[in-house]
Amino acid sequence: MKTKLIYLLMTLPFLCACEKETINYEGKEGLYFDVQWGVSWLEPSTWAHQFYTLVDFGKTGGEETDLSLTVRATGELKNYDRPFQVYVVQDSTTAIEGEEYEFLNQEYAIKAGETSVNIPLKIKKTERMTQKTVKVQLAILPGDYFELPFTTYGATNVPGRYDADENPEYSCNHDPRIHNIYANDFLTKPSPWFVAWGTYSEKKYRLMMEISGTTPDEYTQDLMPSQRANMIAEMVAKYLLAEKEKGTPVLEEDGTVMYIKGVSWSEGITPDQL
Repeated sequence: MKTKLIYLLMTLPFLCACEKETINYEGKEGLYFDVQWGVSWLEPSTWAHQFYTLVDFGKTGGEETDLSLTVRATGELKNYDRPFQVYVVQDSTTAIEGEEYEFLNQEYAIKAGETSVNIPLKIKKTERMTQKTVKVQLAILPGDYFELPFTTYGATNVPGRYDADENPEYSCNHDPRIHNIYANDFLTKPSPWFVAWGTYSEKKYRLMMEISGTTPDEYTQDLMPSQRANMIAEMVAKYLLAEKEKGTPVLEEDGTVMYIKGVSWSEGITPDQL
């Protein structure tokens, strides 16, 4: 029987109402993860499927992130709710429940007149994410109303979606029945890195953001003029001087005293040289 894949297009900033688009295809009524990425001037229907979701606290900052992962139904609209479940695949999950992620509900439904539902998931930053990437894997359990007819993405499988294999390290899963969420807190040296900040270290960079209330995406040429860079140096220098006066100087990973413009010591000295 010929059915239809109907999906709602999200409201774009410059539109005042949602639109619908219909794609004809041969297949069974089923469910699949339909997480996408795109840019605001393109219709969401043209966006590529995202094989995974990466929460990169090293770039976004913050202590936690709320995700909304779309599960979509194929087939005709119905005038009644159709329940199903989404669950965490424990054997393929390395994140710690409650500490690094919260998934509070397994019961969901495609509501009457709808073709999709968003699955919420909260990711929380932890110290170990500075050293390793953790993973949560979600899977769909179809229930009485749906099957899982798709095993991979592409024109011959899930219609209306093309692949975006943008990061082979994370996008190894092409199965529409599951979705992987990765989280880490890796930092890279921002550009520019100002002379006033001394030699770069990840520990110093994190301290600078903590004291100044800044986030990694602010450390760019456009958002970090030299006047602001000097202001951050002054704030950090004040903190480092206070810690030194208390007898607890802040040390770098190599054991030297942390340096930034405005402190009373030179770069590279050890605590016994203060």
